[in-house]
Amino acid sequence: QDQASGDIVAGLSRVRQPESGDSGHDKGPAPTVDPGAIDVQDLILRLFEEKTGYERELLDLDLDLEADLGIDTIKQAQIFASIRDKYGLAREEGVQLKDFPTLRKVIEYMTRRVEAAAAPTPATTEVSATDVLRTLASASSAASSEPDSQDTPIPDVSAPSVAQWTEIRRWSVVSRPTTPDPEQRRVQLSHGSLILLTDDGAGVAAAVRKRLAALGVKSLLLTEGERPTGQADFAVDFEDPVGIKQTIEEMRHRNGPIDGLIHLLPLKRQAPVEQMSLAEWRRTTARETKSLCTLAKALLSQPDSKDHPRIFAAATCLGGSFGFAASPDDPEVLAGPPSHGGVAGFVKALAKETSEFLFKVVDLDQEEALARPDATAGAILDEILSGNPAIEVGFRRGTRAVPQLCDRPLDLSRQPHIELNKHSVLLLFGGARGITGEIAKDLVDRFHCRLVLAGTTALPPDVAEIAKLSGENLARYRRQVLDELRTRDPHATVAKAEAEVQKRLRSVEIARTLNILRGRGADVRYEVCDVRDDARMAALFDDLSSRFGRLDGIVFASGIIEDKLLEDKTEESFSRVFDVKADGIFNLYQNLRAHPELKPAFVASFSSVAGRFGNRGQADYSAANELLAKFTYELGGVLADASCFVIDWTAWSEVGLPARSGLAAMMKEQGLDLLNPVQGAECFHNELLYGTGQEALYAGRLPGYTDEAVPIRLEPEGWQGDLQTGLAPMLQDVSEYQPGACLKARKTINLDTDRWLADHVIDGVPLLPGVLGIELMVEAARLLFPEFHFVGLDDLRILLAVKILKNRPVDLRITAQAHTAKQPYQRLVLVRIESDFIGPNGRQLGETRRHYEATVILSRVRPVSRTRVPSPIVGAAVNRELAERDIYGKGKLLPHGPAFSVLRAIRTMEDRSAVGWVAPINESAVCPALNGHRLSTLPLAREAGFQVAGLWAMLTPGIFSLPHGCRRLRNFGLPTEGTALLARSTNFTIREDSIECDVEIVGDDGLVYDRMEGYYAVPVAQLVGSEYGTA
Repeated sequence: QDQASGDIVAGLSRVRQPESGDSGHDKGPAPTVDPGAIDVQDLILRLFEEKTGYERELLDLDLDLEADLGIDTIKQAQIFASIRDKYGLAREEGVQLKDFPTLRKVIEYMTRRVEAAAAPTPATTEVSATDVLRTLASASSAASSEPDSQDTPIPDVSAPSVAQWTEIRRWSVVSRPTTPDPEQRRVQLSHGSLILLTDDGAGVAAAVRKRLAALGVKSLLLTEGERPTGQADFAVDFEDPVGIKQTIEEMRHRNGPIDGLIHLLPLKRQAPVEQMSLAEWRRTTARETKSLCTLAKALLSQPDSKDHPRIFAAATCLGGSFGFAASPDDPEVLAGPPSHGGVAGFVKALAKETSEFLFKVVDLDQEEALARPDATAGAILDEILSGNPAIEVGFRRGTRAVPQLCDRPLDLSRQPHIELNKHSVLLLFGGARGITGEIAKDLVDRFHCRLVLAGTTALPPDVAEIAKLSGENLARYRRQVLDELRTRDPHATVAKAEAEVQKRLRSVEIARTLNILRGRGADVRYEVCDVRDDARMAALFDDLSSRFGRLDGIVFASGIIEDKLLEDKTEESFSRVFDVKADGIFNLYQNLRAHPELKPAFVASFSSVAGRFGNRGQADYSAANELLAKFTYELGGVLADASCFVIDWTAWSEVGLPARSGLAAMMKEQGLDLLNPVQGAECFHNELLYGTGQEALYAGRLPGYTDEAVPIRLEPEGWQGDLQTGLAPMLQDVSEYQPGACLKARKTINLDTDRWLADHVIDGVPLLPGVLGIELMVEAARLLFPEFHFVGLDDLRILLAVKILKNRPVDLRITAQAHTAKQPYQRLVLVRIESDFIGPNGRQLGETRRHYEATVILSRVRPVSRTRVPSPIVGAAVNRELAERDIYGKGKLLPHGPAFSVLRAIRTMEDRSAVGWVAPINESAVCPALNGHRLSTLPLAREAGFQVAGLWAMLTPGIFSLPHGCRRLRNFGLPTEGTALLARSTNFTIREDSIECDVEIVGDDGLVYDRMEGYYAVPVAQLVGSEYGTA
């Protein structure tokens, strides 16, 4: 991505739009570019061809890149970067993409740069992480009630069979009581400043006006209606953008520049949502939120006032805490109109676009606020002038509260509170593409339920033929579509043709998703439905009721983006984006009220971090998402027994905007954590089954966003040390423990306390046995799920031996992260064991060392061995047989001492297998803290299996090797005490870099208690010389 603009966000958001009536074509013969620029021109045109797929003849040099060619600003930025890299041009500060709206302008600028570069040097692209994040959605898309669009169909992303480590965290939002910093410098409004107030009609605006006058600040009161009433100076219809603009112009003409706005209109009483029609709802959102768009544009159009502060504030009535409780375990305290969420989202987004104003949203309890208008006015004005940086501040019963993020992972050890199966019917709004498509696939894989997918894109009859297009064929098809449009409209632009091409390509992805779902055995239907269309929504719900008679769940994921800075955005564009979510959720609400017989168990709304934090260039999208979040709680009044929750998503990779725009890789390089489809689908599944029915935000590192929040770590109550004694006797100092979610623990390996280390020495260095590393990982996993049982490991990796060098203790850090599995009764826990290398001076040397990692598999069902195998010592021809005295000791095959002399004998067979007789097990020798408990993983019996595999390699091919990992381990329960055990290794494969086999622990009754498939060791030395060999 190029940042030649200095501020890439401004560049991406301020691309010039064509003048009214300027179609961008038929401009007549264009003068040729300077001959010296031919090479530059050829390169630039070739890059535009590659990035867009357009034939060169369509790339008229004077067409507007975005308005006429449909080349969004992200592609423009990428092309700028490619040109700079080609010619070794340094980034030029202060240059913005908006200065180069046509190809001709780009060519002329780059030609000047190339000619001026006396000694070109390799350029570096400097893009801040915040700027990259803020351009997530900068490419304008055609209006659609689907979550994203794309240039070409994206291949299906299949979920792997194991969980993935993730930096994505689940955040809850809490409204914590706070006290402003008394040392904070207060804002001093300049004497004679002019502030615009919108009237609440209940006396609050009048009281604010009086207080401003006492400070020497002038104010204008804007009331609703045809003529001013009471103390109002002007009246306006807040649903009429043109009328608002004219009134603001008249105000400025009479009184001079306006220095701020306090939007108090939302405090005005309104009818409850359940009493509104769609038309009344639209009037409400137009008055409260869309009017802010027009008012803000008018204020932004004024010259920046450098000599005195300017303010932009609004009041809302969401209960005095924005609908959030003081703790994530408490229910929301939503006591006001959900439309007010749009006001808060708008102000937060605008605050990301300009530093010319001081921004504030003050939330109040409506009854309390209107009962004491003077006190309310004092609280609002005092907060605005406090200088406190918090944008969102609530007041209730004299308590000031600020929404904050709380790190709150889900407890996956609980029973799910929603049950879905093959009979369940789920309705997903947002089409069958992108995020919605991935969620649909995961729902089918897990629950085999019936799906109805609703989107705006109709499937054309030739969708199968369109799906085959690529390369030159796709380029010809683009030209064909343009020719078709120009037969009907000679002035049709390339951008208009590209919008039609993209619409048809979207249908390809929809068809592909439907085919995938049906291929997985799903009963799936696709319905064309614009969520803004109340009649179409009503018809859809009528059909669902008559066809199925039930509806078990709803996912509302509709949304579009048309990103621009507010000063460049039209009211029409604002409404297109805002209405998809605002009108869509209202129509959903009305149809659920009209069909009480459907009784869905859940309604999940997909929002965005843009709603929670605000986002530059997305005032409409931020306002819509925040309104959606508040309205989703309102659904709880209709669906008393349903879980109605909101997910604020961070950016996804592989599907959605970053995948098609090329931002994903750059965002990762800048330190942002993207959510891949596998992780995203699991997050939704977990929130659905184990969530608290509230608002949850899923994000990792979001520079400029999560680092602005104050993460509150809430430790669980009732941590019991005796739980650790029974399940994890080897772990020490368990910290950050969140049941069913994550933990960190420590284990110090020390010769003074761990005497058994003296019995596991190689080349004079004590080592932690790999089997005890496995035990530590499983213990950590079991602490997260005390009611679950250990049943296996996947992808065990023994990466680096834990060595006790010069008798210095090693502090091991054990980290565990819980995930759900495809089987509902299982859990997957990813575990790592790491340490730092500490030098003699006590300082850390080098980077953190990772020793072990694996996926631990736990189950609610206790494992019971039911598999019997024939005796491994009957029928096979014996090759070698050794007794214990021949195996252990100085000068013998293994140097282990008594604690790890776990074989009584070993026998190698002619069929490339080996079997060992396991000595009586004494786990207290390696863990004195057992106190009658047993270790989880049969570590000493497993050690016998490791040794049998290693001894076979020493006795047969003459290779000394060390354990390195295992692809799949399955545990079938602990044998009863006193059971005689055998360790058997089979299916040996010798490679240059590994020796691989399968290892089983078998009882003398023939029952298999443990099986390792694909156990592998790394060769260390070739043995030569004596009977047993010497390295």
